[in-house]
Amino acid sequence: MATIAAQLDQAAIDDGAPCDSLPQYPAWPPTWHVRFLGEDMRIAREFDVPVRVVRCRALERYDDLGRNGDNEMRSNLHTLVELGVDGWAPRDPYSTPPQRLAPEAQRQAFLNGPVDAVVLSLVGANPNASMLRLASSPVQASGSATSDAIQLRTASMHSALQAALTHPGFVSGMKRARSEVRGHPNAEIRVLVRYPGLTNPVLRLISYVSPSDAAGIARQIMAAVTETEAEAIRARVEGTDR
Repeated sequence: MATIAAQLDQAAIDDGAPCDSLPQYPAWPPTWHVRFLGEDMRIAREFDVPVRVVRCRALERYDDLGRNGDNEMRSNLHTLVELGVDGWAPRDPYSTPPQRLAPEAQRQAFLNGPVDAVVLSLVGANPNASMLRLASSPVQASGSATSDAIQLRTASMHSALQAALTHPGFVSGMKRARSEVRGHPNAEIRVLVRYPGLTNPVLRLISYVSPSDAAGIARQIMAAVTETEAEAIRARVEGTDR
Protein backbone atom coordinates (compact mmCIF):
# COMPACT_ATOMS: atom_id res chain seq x y z
CA MET A 1 0.00 0.00 0.00
CA ALA A 2 2.85 2.39 0.84
CA THR A 3 4.40 1.78 -2.57
CA ILE A 4 1.18 2.43 -4.42
CA ALA A 5 0.38 5.49 -2.30
CA ALA A 6 3.80 6.99 -3.00
CA GLN A 7 3.42 6.42 -6.74
CA LEU A 8 -0.02 8.04 -6.77
CA ASP A 9 1.24 11.02 -4.76
CA GLN A 10 4.01 11.50 -7.31
CA ALA A 11 1.59 11.23 -10.23
CA ALA A 12 -0.65 13.91 -8.71
CA ILE A 13 2.13 16.52 -8.93
CA ASP A 14 3.90 15.19 -12.03
CA ASP A 15 4.55 17.58 -14.89
CA GLY A 16 3.45 14.97 -17.41
CA ALA A 17 6.81 14.42 -19.08
CA PRO A 18 6.58 11.87 -21.92
CA CYS A 19 7.18 8.17 -21.46
CA ASP A 20 8.10 6.59 -24.78
CA SER A 21 7.88 2.97 -23.64
CA LEU A 22 4.36 3.23 -22.18
CA PRO A 23 2.09 0.43 -23.46
CA GLN A 24 -0.54 1.77 -25.85
CA TYR A 25 -3.58 1.01 -23.76
CA PRO A 26 -6.50 3.41 -24.19
CA ALA A 27 -6.42 5.89 -21.30
CA TRP A 28 -10.08 5.64 -20.45
CA PRO A 29 -11.08 7.03 -18.10
CA PRO A 30 -8.28 9.63 -18.44
CA THR A 31 -8.39 10.60 -14.76
CA TRP A 32 -8.91 8.54 -11.62
CA HIS A 33 -9.99 9.86 -8.23
CA VAL A 34 -7.82 8.64 -5.35
CA ARG A 35 -9.28 8.47 -1.85
CA PHE A 36 -7.28 7.41 1.22
CA LEU A 37 -9.23 6.35 4.31
CA GLY A 38 -7.93 6.64 7.86
CA GLU A 39 -8.16 3.99 10.57
CA ASP A 40 -11.61 5.31 11.45
CA MET A 41 -12.63 4.75 7.79
CA ARG A 42 -13.10 8.48 7.27
CA ILE A 43 -11.56 10.20 4.28
CA ALA A 44 -8.03 11.28 5.18
CA ARG A 45 -7.27 12.91 1.82
CA GLU A 46 -8.30 12.68 -1.80
CA PHE A 47 -7.01 13.92 -5.15
CA ASP A 48 -7.10 13.20 -8.88
CA VAL A 49 -4.38 11.52 -10.92
CA PRO A 50 -3.95 11.31 -14.72
CA VAL A 51 -4.00 7.65 -15.76
CA ARG A 52 -1.27 8.14 -18.36
CA VAL A 53 1.12 9.64 -15.79
CA VAL A 54 0.42 6.89 -13.24
CA ARG A 55 1.18 4.21 -15.81
CA CYS A 56 4.22 6.02 -17.13
CA ARG A 57 6.01 6.57 -13.81
CA ALA A 58 5.15 3.10 -12.55
CA LEU A 59 6.63 1.57 -15.69
CA GLU A 60 9.83 3.58 -15.33
CA ARG A 61 10.29 2.41 -11.75
CA TYR A 62 9.37 -1.16 -12.70
CA ASP A 63 12.08 -1.15 -15.38
CA ASP A 64 14.63 0.38 -12.98
CA LEU A 65 14.12 -2.48 -10.51
CA GLY A 66 15.00 -5.04 -13.16
CA ARG A 67 14.32 -8.76 -13.07
CA ASN A 68 16.24 -9.21 -9.80
CA GLY A 69 14.28 -6.52 -7.97
CA ASP A 70 11.89 -7.14 -5.09
CA ASN A 71 9.09 -9.34 -6.46
CA GLU A 72 6.35 -7.77 -4.34
CA MET A 73 7.44 -4.26 -5.35
CA ARG A 74 7.50 -5.25 -9.01
CA SER A 75 4.03 -6.78 -8.70
CA ASN A 76 2.62 -3.61 -7.11
CA LEU A 77 4.16 -1.41 -9.77
CA HIS A 78 2.87 -3.67 -12.55
CA THR A 79 -0.62 -3.22 -11.12
CA LEU A 80 -0.27 0.52 -11.62
CA VAL A 81 1.21 0.10 -15.10
CA GLU A 82 -2.09 -1.53 -16.08
CA LEU A 83 -4.37 0.86 -14.17
CA GLY A 84 -7.78 0.81 -15.84
CA VAL A 85 -6.84 -1.98 -18.25
CA ASP A 86 -9.57 -4.60 -18.72
CA GLY A 87 -8.31 -8.01 -17.64
CA TRP A 88 -10.60 -10.37 -19.54
CA ALA A 89 -9.65 -14.04 -19.50
CA PRO A 90 -11.56 -15.86 -22.28
CA ARG A 91 -11.34 -19.61 -22.62
CA ASP A 92 -8.80 -20.98 -25.07
CA PRO A 93 -8.44 -20.62 -27.99
CA TYR A 94 -10.36 -17.34 -28.03
CA SER A 95 -8.59 -13.97 -28.06
CA THR A 96 -8.99 -11.19 -25.49
CA PRO A 97 -11.73 -8.61 -26.21
CA PRO A 98 -10.59 -5.07 -27.05
CA GLN A 99 -10.11 -2.45 -24.35
CA ARG A 100 -12.80 0.06 -23.42
CA LEU A 101 -13.22 3.26 -25.39
CA ALA A 102 -14.34 6.68 -24.21
CA PRO A 103 -18.16 6.94 -24.35
CA GLU A 104 -18.42 9.08 -27.50
CA ALA A 105 -15.86 6.96 -29.34
CA GLN A 106 -17.73 3.81 -28.30
CA ARG A 107 -21.08 5.29 -29.35
CA GLN A 108 -19.70 6.08 -32.80
CA ALA A 109 -18.19 2.59 -33.06
CA PHE A 110 -21.61 1.05 -32.41
CA LEU A 111 -23.31 3.37 -34.90
CA ASN A 112 -20.78 2.62 -37.63
CA GLY A 113 -19.83 -0.97 -36.90
CA PRO A 114 -21.34 -4.46 -36.98
CA VAL A 115 -24.10 -5.44 -34.56
CA ASP A 116 -23.88 -9.23 -34.77
CA ALA A 117 -23.14 -9.79 -31.07
CA VAL A 118 -24.72 -6.71 -29.49
CA VAL A 119 -27.25 -6.71 -26.64
CA LEU A 120 -29.28 -3.54 -25.97
CA SER A 121 -30.80 -3.42 -22.50
CA LEU A 122 -33.20 -0.94 -20.89
CA VAL A 123 -33.11 -1.19 -17.10
CA GLY A 124 -35.69 0.55 -14.91
CA ALA A 125 -35.59 1.53 -11.25
CA ASN A 126 -34.82 -2.06 -10.19
CA PRO A 127 -31.26 -2.75 -11.47
CA ASN A 128 -31.80 -6.52 -11.23
CA ALA A 129 -34.82 -6.55 -13.55
CA SER A 130 -34.45 -5.46 -17.15
CA MET A 131 -37.45 -3.75 -18.69
CA LEU A 132 -36.33 -4.74 -22.16
CA ARG A 133 -33.47 -6.68 -23.75
CA LEU A 134 -32.78 -6.90 -27.45
CA ALA A 135 -30.15 -9.19 -28.98
CA SER A 136 -28.89 -9.38 -32.54
CA SER A 137 -27.77 -13.01 -32.71
CA PRO A 138 -28.81 -16.37 -31.23
CA VAL A 139 -29.07 -16.11 -27.46
CA GLN A 140 -26.79 -18.36 -25.42
CA ALA A 141 -28.30 -20.37 -22.59
CA SER A 142 -25.86 -19.00 -20.03
CA GLY A 143 -25.52 -15.35 -19.08
CA SER A 144 -28.29 -13.49 -17.29
CA ALA A 145 -28.03 -10.45 -19.56
CA THR A 146 -29.12 -12.39 -22.65
CA SER A 147 -31.30 -15.24 -21.42
CA ASP A 148 -34.59 -13.35 -21.81
CA ALA A 149 -33.66 -11.16 -24.78
CA ILE A 150 -35.84 -10.59 -27.82
CA GLN A 151 -33.82 -11.65 -30.84
CA LEU A 152 -33.82 -9.14 -33.70
CA ARG A 153 -32.62 -9.53 -37.23
CA THR A 154 -29.38 -7.71 -38.03
CA ALA A 155 -31.09 -4.87 -39.91
CA SER A 156 -33.59 -4.31 -37.11
CA MET A 157 -30.88 -4.37 -34.45
CA HIS A 158 -28.94 -1.76 -36.37
CA SER A 159 -32.08 0.38 -36.55
CA ALA A 160 -32.74 -0.13 -32.83
CA LEU A 161 -29.21 0.97 -31.94
CA GLN A 162 -29.46 4.00 -34.20
CA ALA A 163 -32.73 4.96 -32.53
CA ALA A 164 -31.39 4.55 -28.99
CA LEU A 165 -27.89 5.94 -29.37
CA THR A 166 -28.95 9.07 -31.28
CA HIS A 167 -31.71 10.00 -28.83
CA PRO A 168 -30.75 13.28 -27.04
CA GLY A 169 -31.54 11.71 -23.67
CA PHE A 170 -29.06 8.89 -24.32
CA VAL A 171 -26.30 11.23 -25.49
CA SER A 172 -26.55 13.43 -22.41
CA GLY A 173 -27.05 10.46 -20.07
CA MET A 174 -23.87 8.67 -21.14
CA LYS A 175 -21.89 11.65 -19.83
CA ARG A 176 -23.33 11.27 -16.33
CA ALA A 177 -21.74 9.30 -13.53
CA ARG A 178 -23.82 6.88 -11.46
CA SER A 179 -23.29 9.11 -8.43
CA GLU A 180 -25.10 11.97 -10.18
CA VAL A 181 -28.37 10.05 -10.42
CA ARG A 182 -28.23 8.16 -7.14
CA GLY A 183 -31.31 8.98 -5.07
CA HIS A 184 -33.27 10.25 -8.08
CA PRO A 185 -35.72 8.39 -10.33
CA ASN A 186 -33.64 7.08 -13.23
CA ALA A 187 -33.25 4.30 -15.74
CA GLU A 188 -30.24 2.84 -17.53
CA ILE A 189 -29.65 2.08 -21.18
CA ARG A 190 -26.87 -0.49 -21.51
CA VAL A 191 -25.10 -1.70 -24.63
CA LEU A 192 -23.22 -4.96 -24.21
CA VAL A 193 -21.24 -7.21 -26.55
CA ARG A 194 -20.91 -11.00 -26.44
CA TYR A 195 -17.41 -12.35 -27.08
CA PRO A 196 -16.39 -15.96 -27.77
CA GLY A 197 -14.88 -17.60 -24.71
CA LEU A 198 -16.68 -15.40 -22.16
CA THR A 199 -19.83 -16.61 -20.39
CA ASN A 200 -21.45 -13.19 -19.97
CA PRO A 201 -21.55 -10.20 -22.31
CA VAL A 202 -19.26 -7.25 -21.67
CA LEU A 203 -20.72 -3.84 -20.83
CA ARG A 204 -19.40 -1.33 -23.38
CA LEU A 205 -21.63 1.72 -23.00
CA ILE A 206 -24.12 2.90 -20.38
CA SER A 207 -26.39 5.93 -20.20
CA TYR A 208 -28.28 7.14 -17.11
CA VAL A 209 -31.57 8.64 -18.23
CA SER A 210 -34.83 9.83 -16.72
CA PRO A 211 -37.80 7.42 -16.76
CA SER A 212 -39.50 9.64 -19.35
CA ASP A 213 -36.43 9.53 -21.61
CA ALA A 214 -36.29 5.74 -21.21
CA ALA A 215 -39.92 5.50 -22.35
CA GLY A 216 -39.17 7.84 -25.25
CA ILE A 217 -36.19 5.74 -26.30
CA ALA A 218 -38.32 2.57 -26.17
CA ARG A 219 -40.95 4.22 -28.40
CA GLN A 220 -38.25 5.40 -30.80
CA ILE A 221 -36.88 1.86 -31.00
CA MET A 222 -40.34 0.45 -31.75
CA ALA A 223 -40.79 3.02 -34.50
CA ALA A 224 -37.45 2.08 -36.04
CA VAL A 225 -37.75 -1.71 -36.26
CA THR A 226 -40.08 -3.82 -38.37
CA GLU A 227 -43.72 -4.18 -37.36
CA THR A 228 -43.41 -7.82 -36.25
CA GLU A 229 -40.45 -7.15 -34.01
CA ALA A 230 -41.96 -3.91 -32.72
CA GLU A 231 -45.01 -5.87 -31.55
CA ALA A 232 -42.79 -8.22 -29.53
CA ILE A 233 -41.04 -5.25 -27.94
CA ARG A 234 -44.34 -3.52 -27.20
CA ALA A 235 -45.70 -6.61 -25.46
CA ARG A 236 -42.59 -6.88 -23.28
CA VAL A 237 -42.66 -3.19 -22.31
CA GLU A 238 -46.38 -3.17 -21.58
CA GLY A 239 -46.06 -6.35 -19.54
CA THR A 240 -43.32 -4.73 -17.45
CA ASP A 241 -45.42 -1.62 -16.90
CA ARG A 242 -48.26 -3.71 -15.50
